[in-house]
Amino acid sequence: MYEEAIYTLFGFLLFVLWDFLKGRMEARHEKRRITSMLQMEIMANQEISKKNRNILTRDLTAHMIEKEVVITPIRFSTTAWNIVRAVDIVSMFDNATLRMLGDSYVLVDWINANMSNRDALRFTGGCFEKYPETMAKHDQVLLGMMSDLDKKLESLLDALRR
Repeated sequence: MYEEAIYTLFGFLLFVLWDFLKGRMEARHEKRRITSMLQMEIMANQEISKKNRNILTRDLTAHMIEKEVVITPIRFSTTAWNIVRAVDIVSMFDNATLRMLGDSYVLVDWINANMSNRDALRFTGGCFEKYPETMAKHDQVLLGMMSDLDKKLESLLDALRR
């Protein structure tokens, strides 16, 4: 009779240990999955930033020479960030990484909003005289924001790789 109780207690302890280890493995897997998703989006946004800087540089040249807009910049992706915000990431990353994540994606949202403003200005551009100068100022602001974003994304990528 005592043997059955000991076996039951031993089985219960093994079950609790297994459940604990399984929970830790699942948490590690989820962190790897989320980190990988964020890294892929950050690398894609770095490529978009390079293309946008080329577009805006050409656009600034066009404003000075031809006084017209050549190509609109590409919007940055925030899909992974929106998905990750639905998950409890506070327990997955340290405060510094969370702060870098938040700062980077706030800047991405700002840049996307500025691009929308720039597009709206481009569509109504024929309505006022100083259109080329105004567009050039928008492009210069966007270039400055993108250089800040490049630095933030690189440091964030390094933090996520650790």
